Amino acid sequence: MIGEVKDQFVPYNTVRIYDYVKNNPGIHPRKKGRDLNIVNGDTQYHLDVLHKLGMIKSKRRGSYKVYYTVSILGKRNEDILAILQQETPCEIILYLIGNPGSVDPRKNKSIR
Repeated sequence: MIGEVKDQFVPYNTVRIYDYVKNNPGIHPRKKGRDLNIVNGDTQYHLDVLHKLGMIKSKRRGSYKVYYTVSILGKRNEDILAILQQETPCEIILYLIGNPGSVDPRKNKSIR
């Protein structure tokens, strides 16, 4: 994607946000804005543009929405990606992968 979709001009920040969603599926919109240095209202505007163009989709997780490119298929994959974007679940999974046979790392004081 080089700034044009179906003969339509796509603003630079829209392209940046699309690339961010593609590389960080399931991440919270506020984090997108902070990482890209775009204010919340502008972030939401560009997410809406991408959604209307059919390039991304959203899913409600609790009280907020998370976004994925349309290439992410299946509810299970969406859920897994959204969970992995959260710091604590990601740390637990990485610990368990690196320490086979271990228990919940929150009970192990050595990783705090």
